[in-house]
Amino acid sequence: MTNSNWKKLDATDFVVTNPDWIPELEAKVHLQDAPVTLTIDGTLEMSSEYADCFKTLIEGWLANRETIAQQTEQHLERFLPGRKIRPDELLIWGITLRVDTDTAEAASFFYHVGGDYSSAAYKCDEFDDRSVVELSCCIDNGVVNWTDLDIATTNDFD
Repeated sequence: MTNSNWKKLDATDFVVTNPDWIPELEAKVHLQDAPVTLTIDGTLEMSSEYADCFKTLIEGWLANRETIAQQTEQHLERFLPGRKIRPDELLIWGITLRVDTDTAEAASFFYHVGGDYSSAAYKCDEFDDRSVVELSCCIDNGVVNWTDLDIATTNDFD
């Protein structure tokens, strides 16, 4: 079930998925007119603090989209030379919260980059609209560090 209002996300929205393989806590919310899967990695014990952390992460994502677009553009320069990436082209589909000893330590945002891929200069065999960008950030005492972001890309997430 998808919570259409991410601002009302709470602990009861999370359910255990993949119980026979690698169980995870998961919820779905609607963000930017699309479903986004929220996953907690490292615990099956849900708390309201984790739900609040996801709301903080989503607020931060929305507030920092311009900076994230610029950093994504810089990271993708080798694949998409000269390509300008707009914030509305960051098509988020997942957020994973990593927990260790009942404390949220880090988060990853998973997204595609929409927009035009028609330039002959682009290396679309290495990065295209199906490729996944992962932006990771640290969390310290509930505070998300938006100044030290790590960006990685992959083609094998389909």
